[in-house]
Amino acid sequence: MTSMAWATLSTLDGIGRVQVRPRLNRLVCCASPRTVFRAQRSGLAEDPERARQRARLIEHGGDLRLAREIYREICLLRDPSNGKAWRDWAKVELRLTGDSRSTQEILHRGVRANPDNPFLLVTIGVVYLRSSLVQRARRAFEKALALDPANLHASLSWAKLEAAEGNLDMARRIFKAAESFTQNVNARMYHTWGAIEARAGNHLAARDLFEQGLLCDPENEFILVSMGQFAAAGGEADLARRLFSRAISKLVQAPVDSESGVQFVLECWGRLELQQGDFEKARSMFGRAVKIAPTDGAALLGLATAESALGNFELAHRHLDVALELFPSSSLLWRQRATIQAREGKKKSMRACFLRALRADRDDWMVYEDWCIAEILIGTPVETARSLMDKSFSMRFRSYGKCTSLACTMDDKVKIETLDRIQRRQLRPHKRPGRGRENDSGTEDHFSDYALEESASFNT
Repeated sequence: MTSMAWATLSTLDGIGRVQVRPRLNRLVCCASPRTVFRAQRSGLAEDPERARQRARLIEHGGDLRLAREIYREICLLRDPSNGKAWRDWAKVELRLTGDSRSTQEILHRGVRANPDNPFLLVTIGVVYLRSSLVQRARRAFEKALALDPANLHASLSWAKLEAAEGNLDMARRIFKAAESFTQNVNARMYHTWGAIEARAGNHLAARDLFEQGLLCDPENEFILVSMGQFAAAGGEADLARRLFSRAISKLVQAPVDSESGVQFVLECWGRLELQQGDFEKARSMFGRAVKIAPTDGAALLGLATAESALGNFELAHRHLDVALELFPSSSLLWRQRATIQAREGKKKSMRACFLRALRADRDDWMVYEDWCIAEILIGTPVETARSLMDKSFSMRFRSYGKCTSLACTMDDKVKIETLDRIQRRQLRPHKRPGRGRENDSGTEDHFSDYALEESASFNT
């Protein structure tokens, strides 16, 4: 999702003051969308919901300002009870201005006009959650469920909030309450629940929930992707490929807004092929993802990794140049550049890039691990490189509260000796600092983020 600054509107009281023009005598055939809209607004009545649907098509076509004008008129003049119009107005305002405060103000006005509308309460709750206003989000979800106990949007959003806050038992209680309503027993609910269990490390429970979801919808693309990720992690590469292929086939049949989903699946598939050593296939997958989203950092990183593995260092650096221009503070991108330079034998540049990665994120323990591996790759004595691995283990132990075996090109004896030395120190564990850290593979933990986003009403 990404993903996954807003300019404050100067006169919020003036939003939506629409001057009604005199009635037009006639509609001009083949007129532009803006002309047709003005004619309709001037007195030729149109159902507000039809107008909203037309505005969504206009928004999808790129005319955000015209779409905003239509949404605003629906909300303030024609149908103030239309919760989806308020949501759409807030979304397009977000795209135009980038100011979350303006979005919240629009939704506040919608809630004030419709205090008992569960849809608007869930929508503003999602916005609060994205702004880290956890208590406000929780109250909004609770109120929505009090008004409509069977509201699946509210249940899923609230459960995700509690899971993110570490209240997994509370999240399970919310899911079980939602499951008691027959209309909520669907693939979407089981997928969201399963993804949360997977994040918590309860993989057997997650797999069971995904399978229940597939019983509800055997071709649900979100569950197919998650099951594919499980298969890839378990070494079942052929099964993962089949599941990813089925997910893409289902996504491309969607009428609109399926490209981000296809891109996500292609990236998952590309990472699988990197693990399997099929670098040509990985390059193909990441290349297709970059064509869909030329500014996606994960896709550019994957493509650079594949090109590097094929020996195309110049192309790899070119892709990283684009990614670093977009994300100059990404320690992951600087680490990858340093690793490629190690393969090229460029010691000085390699070390400079690792230092740059540390400046980007001084708590990124993977910098020291990759640096250790790179030093060995360019011929540095193992005894010298071990000091870097020591730093990696120490930093990770402090951050995660445990010490585990790391994937490394050093021989097993050195790895075991290093592990034993760190464990004998009996360092006091510290709480893992914050969320959004990197996982064991060194990449951001985006397990099923794409599918989880699907349940947020602000995106539907």
